[in-house]
Amino acid sequence: MKRMLLLFSLVLAVGVTAPVAAAARPLAAAHLSGTQQFVVGWCCGEIWDISGHGVLQGIGAVDFDAQYLTGVDPFLTFDPEQGYIRPYGEERQLQLTLTAPNGDALVLAGSTTWSDADPAPPLTWAVVSGTGRFAHLTGSGTYEVALGGSTATLTLGGSLG
Repeated sequence: MKRMLLLFSLVLAVGVTAPVAAAARPLAAAHLSGTQQFVVGWCCGEIWDISGHGVLQGIGAVDFDAQYLTGVDPFLTFDPEQGYIRPYGEERQLQLTLTAPNGDALVLAGSTTWSDADPAPPLTWAVVSGTGRFAHLTGSGTYEVALGGSTATLTLGGSLG
């Protein structure tokens, strides 16, 4: 009887402490609005800082900080006799840090490149790292950035799990 009770206790303890797989949390059409600030520009691109506050379904209230790069790479198509010729390489990069009120942070990032002779593909992100309650999250999706005046909007789609 003692062995049976000990075995039952072990099974119960393992069952109670075993991690439960988290269901994927959709981020469909999650909008984050904030302020934008020009950081640097060069012949072929710009970097912007974007920051603000928002609420994401399944995550809750967050502060966010992002760096967004938009540019072209004419060096991909250099001809010594003609100079830079099309098509150029287009590039977009995003690094987005979402911070919960308790300080837990989730970092999403993505880099997309394509030829400007082709239609722009969806801009994609993936989870890079997380702390606290975000430490074990994985996920990926798409994003869009709308810059305008002093404000910017980040639209995220995809899921976290």
